[in-house]
Amino acid sequence: MLNARTIGVATELGFDAAYLLSLWALVFGLQWRLVPLQAAQRHCARPYVLAFTLLAAGDSAHVGLRLLGLARGGLREGLVGYGALATAITVTLFDLLLVQGHQRIGRERWGLLPGLLLALALVRLTLLALPQNHWAAVVPPQPWSLIRNLPLLALTMGAGVLYLGSHGEQQRWQRRIGGLLLVSALCHLPVALWIQDHPLLGLLMIPKSLCYLAMGLIVYRRLPSMAPISSP
Repeated sequence: MLNARTIGVATELGFDAAYLLSLWALVFGLQWRLVPLQAAQRHCARPYVLAFTLLAAGDSAHVGLRLLGLARGGLREGLVGYGALATAITVTLFDLLLVQGHQRIGRERWGLLPGLLLALALVRLTLLALPQNHWAAVVPPQPWSLIRNLPLLALTMGAGVLYLGSHGEQQRWQRRIGGLLLVSALCHLPVALWIQDHPLLGLLMIPKSLCYLAMGLIVYRRLPSMAPISSP
């Protein structure tokens, strides 16, 4: 008999298949648009292209290993957890690369907020390497799941604040990305807090994924005109 967890997983995987196809199409489009850019434009655009490439690679590993686990008869220990590890690393690097892209466009130094976000990314990556994560588990253990996700949530929200602070009509696209980063973090928070007791909360990763696609489309449209907005 189907239970709530099985229905939730099946719905998530069905969505993820469509999401990954869209994400990889976006990545190839970004790579194609990167080629004709001038050096200064390419310097600003590269962090964004790399960010979405890593996001697609990590999410592909996560979803692919979940599909393999289901094909073997269920979400057993091992495959699912290591897929989660792959996406945990790449989504952290994704946020960090967005911060780098913001700094390159503004030709800004790594001040207090960007420096804090870099520190949060390093803390997060360090926590991911510790044995308390039990990456072989299907459902991440608490309280460690929350502990390792808090730096990521702070990193995502901090990057959102950084982007929302962009000024000028030409930087409206950055403010939109900032808003989407905050929405994605708000979707992730209940999952980090209560997924062990309420598996259907995993469905909140669907709007989170849609936020990533929306950010990718914004970057895709902006990429040909991406350039520093201030002199060194």
